[in-house]
Amino acid sequence: MSDRTKDGKMRHKTRAALVCYDHCMEQPDLEQIKVIIDAGFEKHLATVHEEVSDIRAEMATADDIAAIRADITDGFSKVDDRLIGIDNRLGGIDRRVDDEALRRNDFEERVRSVVPNLPPRQPNL
Repeated sequence: MSDRTKDGKMRHKTRAALVCYDHCMEQPDLEQIKVIIDAGFEKHLATVHEEVSDIRAEMATADDIAAIRADITDGFSKVDDRLIGIDNRLGGIDRRVDDEALRRNDFEERVRSVVPNLPPRQPNL
């Protein structure tokens, strides 16, 4: 323990001075200090207990988390089903485009066999 002297230097209190100070305090003063400390401590504990109770009340339980997981899984399975449907449709479109390209190529070859003096085929740009 220390305090400052008049000239600003630090002066250390001796243990004897602290013991004397403790013994010199009167019993009613100590009881009053104890009451004040206890009241503050109880108020602080009550506040902490209230905050913990609020957190517990608002906190998600294992059942809440399981329900959220089930909802997410269900949502993803719906998205997966839609993507599979889109993929199937794109596969059908791809097959039709391939068939159409084959028919056009075949058509061009048949026309060239009938009309041999057509201009050469233009490359795809």
